[in-house]
Amino acid sequence: SWNKPQRIFVCSMGDLFHQDVTDWYIDRVFARMNVAYWHTFIVLTKRAERMWRYLERVRIEKRDNTVGTNERWQLPDPWRDIPATLPNVWLGVSAENQATADERIPFLLQTPAAVRFVSCEPLLSSLELGTYSRLDWCIVGCESGPRARPLDVDWARSLRDQCTEAGVAYFLKQMPVDGKLTKMPFLDGKQWEEYPTCARG
Repeated sequence: SWNKPQRIFVCSMGDLFHQDVTDWYIDRVFARMNVAYWHTFIVLTKRAERMWRYLERVRIEKRDNTVGTNERWQLPDPWRDIPATLPNVWLGVSAENQATADERIPFLLQTPAAVRFVSCEPLLSSLELGTYSRLDWCIVGCESGPRARPLDVDWARSLRDQCTEAGVAYFLKQMPVDGKLTKMPFLDGKQWEEYPTCARG
């Protein structure tokens, strides 16, 4: 029923690479995203290592021409020929502080992907992304709910400055303004709603 291409957040309330999700199921999600090439699919995970291992295995199997010999690749046409890097799939990891960024982003940067991004939501501390300049997109937001932990506007400002310097698209989704949770807030007189325009390789 959609007349125009859409951005689709895959498993928006879950994690596609959770340990309870089988490779068989992930295969079929990627197969469907491959078929619907006119849409953009956004996949966000906390399980960066599993995502990397899964897609690295796909890349190796494509390189060695062994895709199809494994039972998990016995997919009906046209699902069988799934490239390791789908141009319409953006892959990202969540990073709420420096520890999770340093744990997850290195796996993301090794993962075959057309677009790589980090979601700093909720952002719970200051965060340095200087060594991760190969990212394409950075999303920032505060925590919501009655027990939400605070976000310091200087943390969001610092990430904005880092992204601007590195040429990384910056998207400020939400933060407190005058004590109220505000969607798409102004930061230094501007709403930051940038999207990646190309991959960095």
